[in-house]
Amino acid sequence: MSTEPEEMEVSSPQNVPNPPAARSRGVKHSSESENQIKRALLHLPRVTETEFRLAVEDITDALSKKRGFEFRVAVETTLMLALAGSVVLGIIGYSVNTLYENKLKDFEQKTLEQVGNAKERVEAEIKEEFKKENVQKTVADAVSGESARLLADSVQPTISDFKAKTEKELEGFNAFLKDQQQAAAKDLEDTKTQLARLKRRNEVTALADRAIGQGDVEAYHKIADMTDHLTGEEQNAAVSEVFRIVEAFGPLGPSRAKSVHLDAEKLNPKRTKEDELDADDLIGALAKGPETLARVRIGYLLQQKAKPGSYHTAETVIEDIRSEKSLEVIRELTAVFARVTGHPSEGRIDGSDLVEWWDKNKEESRKKNTDK
Repeated sequence: MSTEPEEMEVSSPQNVPNPPAARSRGVKHSSESENQIKRALLHLPRVTETEFRLAVEDITDALSKKRGFEFRVAVETTLMLALAGSVVLGIIGYSVNTLYENKLKDFEQKTLEQVGNAKERVEAEIKEEFKKENVQKTVADAVSGESARLLADSVQPTISDFKAKTEKELEGFNAFLKDQQQAAAKDLEDTKTQLARLKRRNEVTALADRAIGQGDVEAYHKIADMTDHLTGEEQNAAVSEVFRIVEAFGPLGPSRAKSVHLDAEKLNPKRTKEDELDADDLIGALAKGPETLARVRIGYLLQQKAKPGSYHTAETVIEDIRSEKSLEVIRELTAVFARVTGHPSEGRIDGSDLVEWWDKNKEESRKKNTDK
């Protein structure tokens, strides 16, 4: 085997880049050191040969001459020392801090114990002193005097201010309450007035409904009386209702007289038909007071069959009008009275005008009586 050293292929010097550390720091290598490194790299010996160790020493020597290498070694050494110092200082600081905290806790605990013991001793001494009679009396006198002073200086002014403020507020509330009472009383009076007016108005309406729907003479009289006593809108309402009643039971008002018929046999057993009934039959039936529609029909027939100048017929008609409760019947009898006496109605649908006239003129009518 050849003992010649094997040659290693190494790139040309121009292709070897400058070390990054050197470029970053702007450090220039000396030409002599660079040449030594290059020659050593071109002729690397075997590991077992002495020349290899020499070559390594040459490389190390060359690197040691470079300023950049020295600077880097110094920086790294400084950093390592700083790191080691920090660790040492941290360990020392932690130990000191722990020791300080332990001492502080011991001090606080001992202080609290001493303060607590002192408080208990003081409280015990105070209790013992207060058990003595002279001390109790002294304290009682002091408290009594102090209470009076506090009452006079602090509590009494507050009470006086509160009393004055309360009295002022009470006066204001009383005034407000009085105003509210007056307003409520006025509202109550107005409400009562309105209710009374509404009540009268409803009463007028109800009476008018009775007078028109049932021909109620009493209801008509009440409304007619209201027109003399009421005022304002209420009076106008009553007058309006009276006009409605007059229109319903006046001469041109609707009548049910033609829609009913009499049972002739009940009025006179000798009669079988209504047409067979004469004036005497009808006057006799009217005096007996049959139901309302029957009297209406009798009045209607008497307008055709009553004998003019008959005193008996006129007097019977007037007596029925005096007590009649139906405006519908009075309307028919008014026409009968006009046929017998020749005196027409003055327009009162209750027939009161005919009664007044008869009371004044019946004796004259008696002289002209045609009944034979």
